[in-house]
Amino acid sequence: MKQLYPLIFFSLLLFSLFSSCSNDLDVNGPPKEVMIIYGLLNANDSEHYIRLNKAFLSGDESAFTVAKISDSIYYDSVEVTIEEFDGNFMRSSFKLQKKFTAKDSGIFATEGSHVYYFKAALNTNYRYKLIVFNKRTQKIAIAETRLVGFPKPIVPNPATTDFILDTARPLRMQYVTPQNAKMNDIIIRFYWDEYDSATGQLVAASKYIDWPLLQSYVVPPNAELKLFLKITPFYYFLADKLPVLPARYRVPMKLDFIFWTADKEYKYYQDIVRPNTMIMQKKPEYTNISDGNLGLFASRNQYIIKGVTIGNSTKKLLRDNQITRKLNFRLQ
Repeated sequence: MKQLYPLIFFSLLLFSLFSSCSNDLDVNGPPKEVMIIYGLLNANDSEHYIRLNKAFLSGDESAFTVAKISDSIYYDSVEVTIEEFDGNFMRSSFKLQKKFTAKDSGIFATEGSHVYYFKAALNTNYRYKLIVFNKRTQKIAIAETRLVGFPKPIVPNPATTDFILDTARPLRMQYVTPQNAKMNDIIIRFYWDEYDSATGQLVAASKYIDWPLLQSYVVPPNAELKLFLKITPFYYFLADKLPVLPARYRVPMKLDFIFWTADKEYKYYQDIVRPNTMIMQKKPEYTNISDGNLGLFASRNQYIIKGVTIGNSTKKLLRDNQITRKLNFRLQ
């Protein structure tokens, strides 16, 4: 099972959508069923998940009351299907199975959360269509996405050795963005080992911290990007996040470069839900689900360059510069 954490985030978002949806419904009229659907397809994953709930008001009951009744927010008579297309030709059709995941107490029913899943190797050259059909009410929801491909790093690349993170010069990043990409994040994962200062014995191996080098960076698809980025914030990040360990010293070990890319639907969605400082009575709702339903069906991808060696000049900077000197780094 891979990348379940987006489902947790979507559970929180569901409350926001559910509450805003309730303001638009006539509580004195007949209940109106609204499907709320979330799914992020990732070509790296072998198991894929769709989160599905329903929202409507019933008579004089509030949304908060209905939300605590599982029968009111979860479906028991739906078919969830993913169809795979090469152009206009349907190659495969996947019937999703239902499973339960653990759920914390709160606004929604606490006995579990419904997730629909299927297992398949997805192809970044194909288009995927989601169809949700409620057999009891005949309501249907449809959405489509094209998978985001894999970025092609040029600098650094998997053969890179002695990578330099020097405060005196910018960090060069060069890569080709994948097809269907609209935005990406780049994370540098920094590893170190910890030793006992008195005995020199290894105390903790392969500890790491993730530094967000780029976040929600808008990119064109299939384009070669050359970026020159300041590296001093990396040292301040370490100084702020890592505790001082008087009885230990740290030895820098390696770096991973983690690329997250996402499609235009995910980018538009992020633009809507991202906190802002503007005074707004109500945020607009973004959805790419058909027929008045709410949610997001989109694609993202991850590519990792693992185990890049840290250059000695960077190790010396970590040890000697006044920003990170207190963290007690050593060459060995």
